[in-house]
Amino acid sequence: MRTSALLHTLSLALSLSGCFELPPPPPPRDAALDAPLDAAEPLRIVSVAVLDALGNERSMDAIPRSARIVIDASATLEGEPDPLVLVAQLDPEVLREDLESAPLRSETLARVVACERITRGATIELRPRVPLAPGTTLHLGIASWARDEAGRRLGTAFVQTMHVDPSELGGARVVSTWPPEGASAVSADLPLAAVRFDGAVSGIAEGVWIEGPSGERVPGDARAARCDEIGWEGAHCAVIVPSRPLAPSAIHALRTDERLLDATGASVPATRAPFETGREPDLDPPEWLATACALDERPSDAGCVLADDRRIVLRLRGSEPVRVRMTIGDRILTAVAPRGETELAIDDLGPSATIHATLDAIDLAGTIMRTQLELSTTDALAPISIVEVRADPWSVEPRQEYVEIANLGAVTIDLAGFSLSDAPGSMGDVIVGPARVAPGARALIVADAFDPDDRGEDDRDVAIPPGVALIRVDRSLASGGLANSGEPLFLRDPDGRRVSAMPAEPTPRAGVCTVRVADDPRTGARGSFDYDAAGGCTPGR
Repeated sequence: MRTSALLHTLSLALSLSGCFELPPPPPPRDAALDAPLDAAEPLRIVSVAVLDALGNERSMDAIPRSARIVIDASATLEGEPDPLVLVAQLDPEVLREDLESAPLRSETLARVVACERITRGATIELRPRVPLAPGTTLHLGIASWARDEAGRRLGTAFVQTMHVDPSELGGARVVSTWPPEGASAVSADLPLAAVRFDGAVSGIAEGVWIEGPSGERVPGDARAARCDEIGWEGAHCAVIVPSRPLAPSAIHALRTDERLLDATGASVPATRAPFETGREPDLDPPEWLATACALDERPSDAGCVLADDRRIVLRLRGSEPVRVRMTIGDRILTAVAPRGETELAIDDLGPSATIHATLDAIDLAGTIMRTQLELSTTDALAPISIVEVRADPWSVEPRQEYVEIANLGAVTIDLAGFSLSDAPGSMGDVIVGPARVAPGARALIVADAFDPDDRGEDDRDVAIPPGVALIRVDRSLASGGLANSGEPLFLRDPDGRRVSAMPAEPTPRAGVCTVRVADDPRTGARGSFDYDAAGGCTPGR
């Protein structure tokens, strides 16, 4: 691949893979393709196939992260500049147009994937130098100026689209370790270490271990384990139990190497996650630290509690890295807190419900702190939800921003006394009533000077239907307007209880709204909102 392309490579993985011996070449093509060239026959691409590390052909809709892309042409491909390119996350029609004439645009070059290239006559094999990111869309492009030794040109650009398998069978990498990378004062009497993967793996006994301060392998046993043994979500984890204490006041590391294989037969990218042991044994249990609670949270013996009429969220802050286990009858919730901070959500509750829970915090030495908790949901809250937010209109900011709410209930609700805020500790803008929203209806919370007929230059903003109610609050929404870079929003009832929220989600470009995609109408958890599917806004709909 050309130097200019390599300088603009888009990195699609989190770690580099090591060198490996080339497998046998693919099966020979049809002998007819090796017949003498007919000068009248145009150069053509015969086939494109994607193989995994074991040589199995994969669907273009689910290629492995460690892919071998095999291109068969009717003759050896040449050309200057290099006509062959693999790019990521680019519109295929934009790429096709660019491949019709040299040189390639900078936009294309910036998305080039660096590949090892192996040529065997009219067969070319591309191997991305680092594993591909799951879910990525790739395009193999062959430019119109590609030619063979006889000077015959391809004539028309060729584009093949492929998608990286996002499932656990498409590849694997290390996503979490215990002790967490960078941890200090880790007990030398470490009872266990663990590694979590985002895909299926094999070879754990040989390919996962604890490295000692001199690079030696610490004696111990490594085995596959259920992730919930540690407190993680997911299905693919490894546990390492050292058979002797670790050296005190020394750097150790959790290691994986090329002997650890994913489901496609490729080596999992090697990992080294260092941590440092303490000078003395850790005999003290972890502690829950005092935490500043939001206006709509209440303090507890273990942290801050946010409750509504169907769920309870417990926000925790420990004094050190901990694994957390909460037991509620026969129900168990777990989490791993590398910095001591985490949340536990108890769902599927009803209004005015009370539960009794046992909360265990387990530190790196295996010491347990146990806390007994009594937690309750609120009585029934107003079924009002934040459903759409326009933080970056084409028109004047912050005047033309809006927050759309929906009444999901069966009766009319008056929003007088409700408040909208962008800070957990601030009441924000209070709605002065009356502001009635009918069952199933939507309304826009807007600034005083909001003009529903102002759509910006060339009417680029979506029109606001005349039947959509406007609820005016202040000169701007929240603290001086909604940040295009993203900020959380909190909608509270007159009693200060949170009825709906939105996480901090940046706006991709002007005129695009952020919309609720989660089924839960109240949650403001990360991932509960996304960009409008059509790339715009849908006020009132």
